[in-house]
Amino acid sequence: MDSALKQVDSTKYNDSNLFYDDLLNTKKKSELSSIILKSIFVGSKWKDTHSTDFQLVEQTQYYKKFQGKKIRKILIFRSNIVIHNDSLKNPIEKWHVMTRQYVIRQNLFFKEGQTLKADEMVKNQRYLRSLRFLSDAYIILQPVDKEQVDVVVYTLDNFSFAPGFSALGGGKFYTFAGESNMLGTGNKFELGTILNIESPVYRGFKTEYLYQNIASSFFDLDLFAYKDLSDANYHISSHKPFILPIDIAGGATFEVRRYSETQLIGDTTVEIGANRFEVWAGKSLEISQNSGSYFLTSSWADTRFPIRYDVSRTFNRNYQNSQRLLFSTGIYHENFYRGTLIYGFGRTEDIPYGYKIEAVGGHAWEEFGNRWYVGTKLQAANMTHYGFANAKIELGSFINQDNKQYEQTVLSIENSYFTKLIPAGNWGFRCFFSGKYMRGFNRLDG
Repeated sequence: MDSALKQVDSTKYNDSNLFYDDLLNTKKKSELSSIILKSIFVGSKWKDTHSTDFQLVEQTQYYKKFQGKKIRKILIFRSNIVIHNDSLKNPIEKWHVMTRQYVIRQNLFFKEGQTLKADEMVKNQRYLRSLRFLSDAYIILQPVDKEQVDVVVYTLDNFSFAPGFSALGGGKFYTFAGESNMLGTGNKFELGTILNIESPVYRGFKTEYLYQNIASSFFDLDLFAYKDLSDANYHISSHKPFILPIDIAGGATFEVRRYSETQLIGDTTVEIGANRFEVWAGKSLEISQNSGSYFLTSSWADTRFPIRYDVSRTFNRNYQNSQRLLFSTGIYHENFYRGTLIYGFGRTEDIPYGYKIEAVGGHAWEEFGNRWYVGTKLQAANMTHYGFANAKIELGSFINQDNKQYEQTVLSIENSYFTKLIPAGNWGFRCFFSGKYMRGFNRLDG
């Protein structure tokens, strides 16, 4: 590589802002480092980002030059939050704890001694950028000899502390403080209170703790608790999504809810208690790079109502105990455009495009009869000449096992769209549009 990046030595540098300092001072830049410069130092004016808006970077070609080589070392260089205000720069950088090296390392798809895979590098770089505590990430390869290569991972931290305030309606307000990178571990903690303009002022609390990537398994652990004067919600869950074209995914959730609902008949308020347990697992297999991947998933859900109103076949059916077993299968193909100034500021954003075709089927065991379920989902997204468009169509229905009639059929159509960056003097803006149509058929009484 014809750049200063080639001179990186882990014994010479053990910290922080090496990557961004080197890039800014480099006079000769390789093809990839030029791409990195375009992505990072775009500034905030529309004219800097408009020319490369949604540029699909052909990174795979860069990594394919090293396909099959043995990974000798993995070097990690971290940079602190980028603060442009000099008066805030020093106190914030000193207060913020940078993401620890072991956290970055456990979020890598590869290890030292393994064979390098070009597609895996592209997906891992994108995965690192998707982490809430990182603002940007890049993976650079340094050839050692004809058989070996060193992998250099550069990361830029995101501002992780976020106080907030929101109106809930009905005179209620929620104020909170959250830290999405506790002591550089990548774990999230949020604590908030629910307040009311009338007495009593204090109405409850909400807290959440998210443990990111347990033991390099890519499973997250989420602990959540919410309590106010009339409602309560507690749950614990652990999930791993599909990350690679050939992958295993799964998860489990246990939830306890207590809430009040108004019954139209009798105009009374009834306390409802619901316990739900769900577990799911899936497997994906790559058909080809051009055709995408095939997937198969299954899920089991058990919902119980230990506290409820009167329930019968035609009255308050939503509160009946049930167990459901579902299977889904289909194909999907996904790629990403890279852009900036879309949903946030100061970070590279990866916008997915492609398609997904899915079929769902299963069985429900309910207190007042058993039913089958069938459904399908079609989704497609792509970049057009005028902006980015996404559309999704879903159709699903239960089938009564006794009379073979369709029940609770639902058709849902969703679409979203946003424009390219539109210039307006020294400013730029985007327009976002979204719409949803939902129609129910064969509805049941009660």
